[in-house]
Amino acid sequence: MRALLRTLPDVARLLTRLVSDPVLPRPVKIALAAAAVYLVNPFDLIPDFLPLVGYLDDILVAAVVLDGILNYVDRRLVLKYWPGTAPSFDRLSATWDWAATKSSGATATSASPAHSPAPAGSCRRFR
Repeated sequence: MRALLRTLPDVARLLTRLVSDPVLPRPVKIALAAAAVYLVNPFDLIPDFLPLVGYLDDILVAAVVLDGILNYVDRRLVLKYWPGTAPSFDRLSATWDWAATKSSGATATSASPAHSPAPAGSCRRFR
């Protein structure tokens, strides 16, 4: 949980950098901007000033958004704007995937078409 909390600023930074990218379609940018605003806003579904519990909704939103980014945006584009290294992003995405799976109660399957990565140099449209 602490590791996820420590990465929230980096995820917010990634979202704001991706919003400024000219390749992404407008609906994707709007969704990313809304998620970034939600993450930095202390007054959201569960206010952030409540110890520990206040960040649970932020972790859930970040996990869902990061999962969407990994499924619809080319990995090279994400790494271009990631403030850390590629191995640190891989560890983070595995951790966030675990958090998203645990919060939804579903099991993750990498062979599922919904979880297949976007082809290199492309961006899928959000449906």
